[in-house]
Amino acid sequence: MRYVVGRVLSAIPVLLGVAIIVFLILRLIPGDPATLILQGTEITPDRLAQVRAQFGLDQPLPAQFVVFIGNIVRGDFGYSYLTSSPVSSELAQRIPSSLGLASGALIVALAVGIPAGILAGVRPNSFIDRVMTGVSVLGIAIPYFWLALLLISVFAVNLRWFPALGVNGINALVLPSIALGLGYAAIITRLLRSSLITIYQQPYILVARAKGLSESRILFRHALRNGISSSITMIGLQIGNMLAGAVAIEVVFGRPGIGYYLVDSVNKRDIPAIQAIVLLIAVLYVVINIIVDILQGILDPKVRKDW
Repeated sequence: MRYVVGRVLSAIPVLLGVAIIVFLILRLIPGDPATLILQGTEITPDRLAQVRAQFGLDQPLPAQFVVFIGNIVRGDFGYSYLTSSPVSSELAQRIPSSLGLASGALIVALAVGIPAGILAGVRPNSFIDRVMTGVSVLGIAIPYFWLALLLISVFAVNLRWFPALGVNGINALVLPSIALGLGYAAIITRLLRSSLITIYQQPYILVARAKGLSESRILFRHALRNGISSSITMIGLQIGNMLAGAVAIEVVFGRPGIGYYLVDSVNKRDIPAIQAIVLLIAVLYVVINIIVDILQGILDPKVRKDW
């Protein structure tokens, strides 16, 4: 508990730094947000002054930042400049779609990456190892959006097995999950392969074989546990990176998630929405890192000694 509390406290300066950077960068971009808010209507000096006062844009930057931090602590991300609706409610409507996509991509990444990494790592330099290594390099090199377009062309347009757009039903989640998850499956494959090759050269593996343990027991009892433990940090970071990759995937497949919302907000310079989404992603990164550290300590006794 002391370790967990310490990790949570150490994350506070990180989140504060992210909040400062996001606040300043968006405020220093050329252009007047009040003009964008009134876009499509008659813009007069009186209306500009009224809008600036309504959204606090007439206050000095330090005063705006204090209000910004106070609202965040209360869970209030402000109101959208374009729709005048609470940003928190906009996010609440879109988070389930993004979580569904991230979960599906994680399932694809683990279901493909772990078996492929085991097959390649147990028998290095074999034919299956060369195949898995080549496929993993290809998976890392292919951009998400290009793979997404390829999947749409083959399985949605030509074969018509899955829908190309929308969020209706589990079928609509298959192609986006594959497009987002295969790249991370390739990364997991290479990480696990390298870990297993190193582990199989350790003395305790030779001792286990000398005792007459079967190869399957050596793999699942000794090698795989240590291999996953050494790779779990990078796997956790990849889970966070899926949120960034989901931006392109949601745009291609027309999924109304936070990634699509972020792109739309950037194009329309909806500052409160951009701030809320970036901070939400930062919080998820920090939470994932804390969970990864705890899991690594559970799997690796050497890490627990540092606690």
